[in-house]
Amino acid sequence: MRRFISPIMDTGDGSQICCVSVSRDGEFLYSGDDQGRLRVWDAVTGEQRAIVETDMDIINSIALLPDGKHCVLAGGYLHEGNLQIWEAKADGKRIKRYIEHSDIVNAVCVVPGSNGKLIATASNNRFIRICDTDTGEIIRKIDTGADWVQALVFSESGKMVSGGGDNTIRIWDFQMKQDGQDSVQELGVLNGHTDEITAIAFSHDGQWIASGSPDGTLRIWSSDSRCELVGGKTFTGHTDRVLCVAPSPDANKAISGGKDGIIRVWEIQ
Repeated sequence: MRRFISPIMDTGDGSQICCVSVSRDGEFLYSGDDQGRLRVWDAVTGEQRAIVETDMDIINSIALLPDGKHCVLAGGYLHEGNLQIWEAKADGKRIKRYIEHSDIVNAVCVVPGSNGKLIATASNNRFIRICDTDTGEIIRKIDTGADWVQALVFSESGKMVSGGGDNTIRIWDFQMKQDGQDSVQELGVLNGHTDEITAIAFSHDGQWIASGSPDGTLRIWSSDSRCELVGGKTFTGHTDRVLCVAPSPDANKAISGGKDGIIRVWEIQ
């Protein structure tokens, strides 16, 4: 049976939780809010360890790099520097700021198999951009055909999952080739939400996909059968739109955050 478990993490200041990410050792949880603040939490006790003030207006997405020491922050609004690299620690400092993304960046994630050298971004359009992590240079553009891409994630095996304004979740087989002739094939579409998809996560074992929406629900899907897990019911608990979701390192829990300023932890297994 899947149920809500502790800890609950509350910003306590009315800010919205726009993104969450968990360190691979499961010790820390990172969140970004609509005030441009990066927060570091104790993932076990729920205690807030630190608040890092950035120069971003909003942090929409966090991608932890494989070195465990740095993270990529994505956000807006409509100014240069909407994609930045920061130290992933309590007194973290900005390492670099990219200017290639002049529009709002809704999502950022590490491209699997690149050892952190490539990241993928999504914005208020139908394109997914593949970028060089070191320089920020855009080296690929993938046309998803959606109205816009709000959420984006890769599985560790290389599958790409996107969600956006058409209320659907799309699963892709993505193979990036050196000659630039990338292979992108749509494998399936998940339907169930009654509003746009604002959050997506892939479990580290590749068994399930979690999705969130402004309809206030969190849904868990089987990545193999591409339907909601058997006997599953939609998670409800947030009092407003769900803006982000992340898997725990052991793949047994999903962590969600939203406009209500609350981070919730859900038991999957």
